[in-house]
Amino acid sequence: MIKNNWQERFRQAMLERRAALQRVVQNNLKAFKDDYQPAVEIVERASDGATNDLAAGLLEIESAELAQIDEALRRLDEGTYGGCQDCGKPIPHKRLQLVPFAARCIECARSRETARPRY
Repeated sequence: MIKNNWQERFRQAMLERRAALQRVVQNNLKAFKDDYQPAVEIVERASDGATNDLAAGLLEIESAELAQIDEALRRLDEGTYGGCQDCGKPIPHKRLQLVPFAARCIECARSRETARPRY
């Protein structure tokens, strides 16, 4: 249920980003599988391991963003999009323009980041 024109713009932006991310993830998974060959020498194995770790990390980030976009689209459908999930205050449109899938206002997002343990 879309109530506002600005919500439709954000929906379109998220759907476009989602489609682009899905293409990237699919291409990266395919390349990852196609490029896999058992390394013979230890140097090659070390290099392949670092490359594989980097590719896996990027896939994880892209997959997490896809999940955030899907969650934001769900909130749009439910009519709760644009409100902070922690404090309930409206998320400023400027923030949503930069991060249309944002679930929290800047203050609550910062609080969560500072509360998260660092390793």
